Amino acid sequence: MTRWGASFILILLFSGCKRVPSSADVARDDSAELATGFGLGELPAASQMLHGFYALEGGTWRWSKQTFGVILRAPQPAAKLLLHFALPGLVLERLGPITITATVNGSELAAETFTNGGEQVYSRDVELKDLAKVEFRTDKTLAAGVIDERELALIVSRVELIPR
Repeated sequence: MTRWGASFILILLFSGCKRVPSSADVARDDSAELATGFGLGELPAASQMLHGFYALEGGTWRWSKQTFGVILRAPQPAAKLLLHFALPGLVLERLGPITITATVNGSELAAETFTNGGEQVYSRDVELKDLAKVEFRTDKTLAAGVIDERELALIVSRVELIPR
């Protein structure tokens, strides 16, 4: 094979290769491109969910693991963090009340315990600069194999920062 032929093959091989961005890449991107919030079935969800979510179900929600994280753009320095989720009755029957804690950019927020099933909102006031790396954690989870092959914590539908 000639030198030109080998060069042509290498160009063809590498021209179609694209690296999948990591969560660190997302954090380095211009914050203006990140959403201040998203429903888990919306387009921004794929790039702003950092870890701890399972596949989309019902077109609008995802089960979470015990710990899960997102990255959001702050709408303004004084904001309110909202986690919209559902607590199925089966989870409460087996585990009892569920406590959620969160950190934003490493700063711990107050925990909240949820004792009722159904639609819920974890809400906390936060002070931010521009980006918010948010980590959530539940104190309990249904272990893999109890009702599903996955570890199950919450049914999350939306995560957002809104102006205060």
